[in-house]
Amino acid sequence: MQNLNKHILITQCSQASVTGQQLLNLPERILQFGNGVLLRGLPDYYVDQANKQGVFNGRIVVVKTTPGNVEDFAKQDYLYTHYIKGIQEGMLIDTVQINAAISRVLPAESAWSEILNCAENPGINIVFSNTTEQGLVYLEEKTGTGVPASFPGKLMEYLFHRFNHLGFDESSKMCIIPTELIEFNGDKLKQFIFDLSSYNQKPEKFTEWLISHVLFCNSLVDRIVPGKPDRDKLQQYELEQQYTDQYLIESEPYNLWAIEGPEMLHQILGFAQCNPGIKITEDISLYKELKLRLLNATHTFTAAKALLTGHKTVFETMSDQAFFPFISSLTEEIKKAIPKEIPQELKNRFDADVLDRFRNANIRHYWSSIIFNYAEKFKIRCMPLIRYFYTKNAHFAPFMTEGLAAYFKVTMPDLKENDVYYTIIHGEKIRLNDPLSPHIFDFKNQFGIEALIREHIENYLLEEGSAKEIEDLIKDVIRCFHSLN
Repeated sequence: MQNLNKHILITQCSQASVTGQQLLNLPERILQFGNGVLLRGLPDYYVDQANKQGVFNGRIVVVKTTPGNVEDFAKQDYLYTHYIKGIQEGMLIDTVQINAAISRVLPAESAWSEILNCAENPGINIVFSNTTEQGLVYLEEKTGTGVPASFPGKLMEYLFHRFNHLGFDESSKMCIIPTELIEFNGDKLKQFIFDLSSYNQKPEKFTEWLISHVLFCNSLVDRIVPGKPDRDKLQQYELEQQYTDQYLIESEPYNLWAIEGPEMLHQILGFAQCNPGIKITEDISLYKELKLRLLNATHTFTAAKALLTGHKTVFETMSDQAFFPFISSLTEEIKKAIPKEIPQELKNRFDADVLDRFRNANIRHYWSSIIFNYAEKFKIRCMPLIRYFYTKNAHFAPFMTEGLAAYFKVTMPDLKENDVYYTIIHGEKIRLNDPLSPHIFDFKNQFGIEALIREHIENYLLEEGSAKEIEDLIKDVIRCFHSLN
């Protein structure tokens, strides 16, 4: 069977408004640090969608920042297949497309001079990145000879090279959008660049250029891109398409890229105009709050109760008609308890999208993974909602309280083996990857369950609450705890 290649793309797009050959001939306009599945499943997806509509008309040069060969990708002309499967607005989605957004992949270690040549191209005025949370860190290093070790070091030298060749000309302006899952990722990257510039004693004019000509944007990405399918599914896809593809990915339909920046970003990021999942705004905190509360907190509130019911995956839970009223009632409570002012219509839309995502049979999201570091997740994601609802209504929300009671059922270890803690549910051992497990285990064994619930609420979950709020919550949780099967 042949590899995916440009001839297949050209044949498939021969009747399209923008042909495959036209897509391949588009100029390079973006430099991208990283080539992981999230980048290919979201930002690169947006660029490809726009190109196929004749809107953005630009391709992506990828900088490979990790070891490994690029020959396999080159053999398929840097093309890859993207399956999109799931539910969107209640409709079943099952589509497949060849993504032609990437023009070439340059390994940082062996093609650094080619990468710096890209800095001299005025047309490449956008940078994407996702080097993971481990990549977006500050390393105090001397740069200027050889290849910098860190991603911020590489980007700083890239920008310095651009400054040296294009100076303060309008064409030298850059827009940089990191997608690493770190709070204020753009602000952090900007500070790293300035700190490295100072440490390496770059000229003051370079600092002035960074301030006046380079825009760093905070951003938030949200799409489940599980990675390369398992062997059986990959073989099935290859039989369907009649070609092999080492870079094939699948994702859910839902997609969000919230980018924080001024109105002029709409002009720079031309691909945004035909992708409604891209939200350009001066404040992305609204989308952070929606994701944290309606997606993450719903997962966290539901996980323990779902495990106690005998469910292993999110999809299995959503398929249980007897369980669904809990989730739908829970999200209604959460919408009333979000501390930030958000239009009701937007909350309702986000809530509907979350439930669609939970119903995706193609995503195997295990509850046992969701309870990883469960105590901290519950405190950060869920407790502000519990408290805000109480402040507004003078009583605690019943479904959130049930979620907290179930949390205690699951988070109390039943077993310790070789310094590993487990909870036992329906005869199955589930590992608790939580730094608080040793304390919870010892305290429960010494003082009992109700004493542990009191201690955990007073000293951890609700340590800043009023005496009445704490007592009311302890009473409600203990009552609910004993009613759970």
